[in-house]
Amino acid sequence: MIVAAASVLVVDAASKAWASASLDEPVDLVGSLSLQLAHNPGVAFGVGDSLPSWVLLLVTGVICAGVAWGGWTGALHPPVAAGLIFGGAVGNLVDRMTGGSVVDMIHLTWWPTFNLADVAICTGAALLVIGAFRAPASSADDLAKAGTGRA
Repeated sequence: MIVAAASVLVVDAASKAWASASLDEPVDLVGSLSLQLAHNPGVAFGVGDSLPSWVLLLVTGVICAGVAWGGWTGALHPPVAAGLIFGGAVGNLVDRMTGGSVVDMIHLTWWPTFNLADVAICTGAALLVIGAFRAPASSADDLAKAGTGRA
């Protein structure tokens, strides 16, 4: 979990620094994909952009703490998924704390502009869902043993 979170933080910070310094004009890549500097004062899709910044910082901080706790205690599986979500959330939190908004740069004409932290968060969430379906189901016998303390 820690390696995944740290990796996301480093790559996300580097991409945001590069975008802030270099993306004066949009750069077309392929199809509808381009790089285009944007600043999002809200959360996903700009939701909450009119809220006071301390509210967004508080909510994001609580989410970061919850994901860290869930990953650390093993409540979120696989741990790499929790790390991706935690690293992405912290990356966006740091942006909010230092600049008042989140730096976005990946632009699709049919989707709001986003960043690598957002990609990590969505990838981690997808891995959590897949992990939930792949988790071995406890049998009724296992549950009965756990409830009585017998092995």
